[in-house]
Amino acid sequence: MKIKVTLGTMQNASKLVSIAESISCDVDLCYGRYIVDAKSMLGVLSLPDFAYGELQIPVETEEEKRRILEKLAEAGLLYEKKRRRNNVKEAVKWNSACGNSYK
Repeated sequence: MKIKVTLGTMQNASKLVSIAESISCDVDLCYGRYIVDAKSMLGVLSLPDFAYGELQIPVETEEEKRRILEKLAEAGLLYEKKRRRNNVKEAVKWNSACGNSYK
């Protein structure tokens, strides 16, 4: 399962690490070509720009998926498209980091 998350602050990074630690399987946080262990605060903070990221979690059941999404939503970490539209520069930065380009 891939989930886009919004970080931006040390407090949000700490919330993400806490949620990731509660998951029994490996959790990776990706930003562009960088992949770090989402259970590691040092790893999360070592990303070149930790404003946004994509969690990759190998979940097996819909129940697990729902539980993880609920935790992320409660913490306010789910990436919302509204935020991206409001800040065009961030949207371009995010897409270029993911290898997308505008023509």
